[in-house]
Amino acid sequence: MKSIRLSQTRPYFGHHDLLRIANYRLHETKNDPRGGYDDLHQALLYSALALEAFLNGCGYRLFREKWKKHERKSTLEKLKLVADELKIVLKKNRHSWSSVRELIELRNMIVHVQPEDVTVTHHLTKEEYQEFDRSAWPKSTLDKMITIETAERFLRCVHIIKRCFIRKMPYDLRDGLDHDSWSGSTSTISDE
Repeated sequence: MKSIRLSQTRPYFGHHDLLRIANYRLHETKNDPRGGYDDLHQALLYSALALEAFLNGCGYRLFREKWKKHERKSTLEKLKLVADELKIVLKKNRHSWSSVRELIELRNMIVHVQPEDVTVTHHLTKEEYQEFDRSAWPKSTLDKMITIETAERFLRCVHIIKRCFIRKMPYDLRDGLDHDSWSGSTSTISDE
């Protein structure tokens, strides 16, 4: 009797999952009549995680085993290291570079959130008071940064960096970085 051997290979790079989640959460926010504050948090955080995962993937492809010594470096240090290897000049006054720094700062604010006393005083007429939405909470510094516009800008920035770095990546090292894929083969095996 003959059996069939199926072999599948997939170069797994987690940034695809993280970008998909960030995109989905941003989409959900836009469709939420309440504003989707929780989804925005997730979109922003997953954008930052996707950037670092993508840089880890680039480092793995470019440096192989040597990348392990860089795994504990900050995202900005990894960005610089990979950019240097790909001969990409990071211009500090460029929009995408400043957006990366802001994204990392916001990620750190979310992950290491600090308490804050927030007081807001309104001077209202009697009519304005009647119309005032008292369910709106006073916004913290972090709350004010969690916006659809911010999430869109940072997610766009991650996609721009991904495209730019992949274009400079040697073609034979792009597998798995540009898109998630797998391949397989089948063969018949004689059991005799």
